[in-house]
Amino acid sequence: MRVWFLLAIAALGFASGAERAADTDQFVAAAVAAGQFDRAASRLAVSRANNQDVRIFAEQVLRVQTYLEERLEAAAREGGRKVQPVDLAKLQRQRLQQLRSLSGAEFDRLFIEEQLKANRDAVALFAHFMKNGDSGPVRRFASSALPDLETRLSHVRGLDATPMT
Repeated sequence: MRVWFLLAIAALGFASGAERAADTDQFVAAAVAAGQFDRAASRLAVSRANNQDVRIFAEQVLRVQTYLEERLEAAAREGGRKVQPVDLAKLQRQRLQQLRSLSGAEFDRLFIEEQLKANRDAVALFAHFMKNGDSGPVRRFASSALPDLETRLSHVRGLDATPMT
């Protein structure tokens, strides 16, 4: 299980070595980066997506992500931690640049692909921390947020990049 957590963090650009435990600060930083990527990609989708279902999904992501981030910040504060914005990993910045270069059906296809990857990574990150992370309010947050993330992953799996007529 620890390997999955480290792989999820590495995918988000936060790998810090195999000797590091799944600690709260790592989790918070990885969750913040994942949220920032989701928000940026979804803002693009609201304006560039060709398929109305993709736009609706992106609007839902923006609402849910705001809610999750508020809850993460409250849990971190309760645990004596401060949530800081983080720089997106190089891979995340490249993915956003690819999305910016597309529109219409091409955008929809890549957005769905990126959301599948991002949501799988987020579910793995939260599930691992929920089971193995430091106990306390951030772990309780991860546990309560995981069903929302699993639902989002299910929704993105159901999206179709085919343009609506």
